[in-house]
Amino acid sequence: MSKNAKFTETHFKRAEEALKTSNEWKKWRSDMASKSSGIISQNIFFRMLRKAQEVLQAQSTAKTRQVQNVFINIGTKVPKSGISNEEYAEGLKLFKPDLASIATDVNEENVRFCDMKTTWELKKSADQTYAQSQIQLSLLRCNQVFRDDPFRHFIYSIYVAGGTLRLYQLNRGQVLCYESGLNIEQNTLDFLRFVNWLMLASDDAQGLAKEPSAIGRRAISFTPAGCKIPSPLVRVGVDMVTTRGTTVWPVKMQKPKPKKKKSRKLQAKKDTENSPPEGDGVAALKMAWVYEARTSEADILGELSDIEELPKLFEWKDGPLTTEFDVLPEAKHSRQYLKMGPNYQYMEVTHTTSSVMANQTQNKEAEKGLFMPEVNETAAKSADKPSYTRRQRWYLEEYCGVSVDTTPHGLSQHQYPNPRDVTELERIKALRSAVRAIRKMFCRDRPIIHRDISPANIMVTSPDMLNGEGAPPPGRLIDLDMACVYGDPHSGAPWRTGTYLYMAINILMGEHSRHNPWHDIESVFWVLLFGELNRTTEGEKELKRIASAGASQLTEAEKGVGLASRKNLIVGTSWNAWMGGKRSRLFGKTSFPVIRLIHRLRVELFGFDERKEPDRLATLEDVAAAGKRTIGISVNYNAPRFTVPDEDIWEEAEEEVRKVETGIGELSLEEKIDKTGQDKSNNPANREDVEKSEKDLAIERLKEAVATISERIDGWFAECIDDLEKVK
Repeated sequence: MSKNAKFTETHFKRAEEALKTSNEWKKWRSDMASKSSGIISQNIFFRMLRKAQEVLQAQSTAKTRQVQNVFINIGTKVPKSGISNEEYAEGLKLFKPDLASIATDVNEENVRFCDMKTTWELKKSADQTYAQSQIQLSLLRCNQVFRDDPFRHFIYSIYVAGGTLRLYQLNRGQVLCYESGLNIEQNTLDFLRFVNWLMLASDDAQGLAKEPSAIGRRAISFTPAGCKIPSPLVRVGVDMVTTRGTTVWPVKMQKPKPKKKKSRKLQAKKDTENSPPEGDGVAALKMAWVYEARTSEADILGELSDIEELPKLFEWKDGPLTTEFDVLPEAKHSRQYLKMGPNYQYMEVTHTTSSVMANQTQNKEAEKGLFMPEVNETAAKSADKPSYTRRQRWYLEEYCGVSVDTTPHGLSQHQYPNPRDVTELERIKALRSAVRAIRKMFCRDRPIIHRDISPANIMVTSPDMLNGEGAPPPGRLIDLDMACVYGDPHSGAPWRTGTYLYMAINILMGEHSRHNPWHDIESVFWVLLFGELNRTTEGEKELKRIASAGASQLTEAEKGVGLASRKNLIVGTSWNAWMGGKRSRLFGKTSFPVIRLIHRLRVELFGFDERKEPDRLATLEDVAAAGKRTIGISVNYNAPRFTVPDEDIWEEAEEEVRKVETGIGELSLEEKIDKTGQDKSNNPANREDVEKSEKDLAIERLKEAVATISERIDGWFAECIDDLEKVK
């Protein structure tokens, strides 16, 4: 780069002089003292901002200094979204920012959320500089950009109150922001440096990322080709920052590249019996931002590769860590919690307190003389690193079909080979496959639980895949991001994982400290029940009331208790009405075999007493009569047949682990090696003649119970499927 291409301090001072003598600057200063409306002030600030860009650009004509991005005034326009949903379109009005920056080649009259490189929120009053509710809304609006562009790594949000500018960066793990703001009038040079940076910053410096062209040895292509943001099969909810951001696309995968003579690290682990066919075909590309410390889904699927009801993994790769997006890595952080999103989940906000400017870092953008606003104040509290580190992970998996989800307008639709509705029979077969997967995952040497059963994670296999020898099962259980070894003290959050509406009752109540296989099977029950409920107009209304139970509570724990209480009523006192007088209105589209199956599952999972002989239910009237019978309801799985291990067993085992880890941590390296050798020789697992521990025996009893009860449930599913096939 030639010297004259660099933007010097002299250039900035000339630009400052030109800006401060302009009519746009004078009108903006005058407006700060006036009582004009918000929209008028927004227009005045926008014209001043565009003037700042104009005077900066006038200082240099070098090609390397040409504008990459421009500012636009959103005004009353509603940007377009890649989500075609009439109800959602109304909500887009809430997510539009006041201003935004876009690439110069984007049509300003046809801007989409995915086109926005930065978003701006403007407030007339300086009193709102630290107004938490307004800042929260400003940050929430950035979520829509994430939602429309799932490939994106992070986004900058600029919040201006009066004459003070504050900069935020949102990524999948945290929110970085400056503790104090930049006074535009008093620090005009720094304001111009910041505008200059926004003008010239490259896409990757502003968090944009391109779609991948290969995962491991497999080249992939999105369908349809040429889309800027390919339409996903699965898209996460609005609250993007506090979730994994899981997104799934249908892709075409090509033949794998030949292996190198020397395989790279972990290649042997990946080259398992899950190797993809040699030809091209449709696959599912999954992207998620997961906690770095957690066991990857690739490892879990590798261990469970013998279970046909789970997806086959072809390739996988790691992406960046969220900590890599901190543009001021030397800064310390203080934490503050803000309520974000429609469910008011808590988001961690990390305040950056560094006066280091971007042109003093190793960032390649520094070559262009790009600056960030200077901050002089010190944070009240500090930490060495952010708490919520996530890593982007890509998985190329077998395409498993479509969700078992339902609406009043029908069931979900198959996409391949030709669009058609999923049938009730296919839905029941898929749910049966999910129960089988839960049993097979748990009843093995290392028992594993899923912990995130929901309609989105139970798939109906595509019809064209079910023909011929070696065909897959009619349903698959996918998304094992939250799966863990049962009772593993290092498996992350031991409880309250999953999708709220489908969580087991005592997980929502917080009464069970760790997830067990009965909770996963109960979630299948809720998927079945609520899915059938949602097939009618009256049922849809009832489901919305259920989902909103506890929504007015202040904390997540209280919300969980509210929803749990509502679900407890359903399987208890409300069951008579649901199976009797209200059945035709709530379940008018559900056939008798499915109604009978739902009732049997309710008695098995929530009835305290053992039912030796299942009810001979031949008609809907029989089910209604059975629903009237009073049974002892228990949602804690403390009935003898469930054999859930006592929590004291886990506490004792985990205490022993802590003692061993603490003791080894205090030893020298030589002592650690010696101690490890002794432990291996004394380990009961290495001595066949030593009896199993109390914990191991408890797990074996639980495996036996899961096998027995899930086989009984499987028989009910089989009977239901036989009856549906006879009708067909």
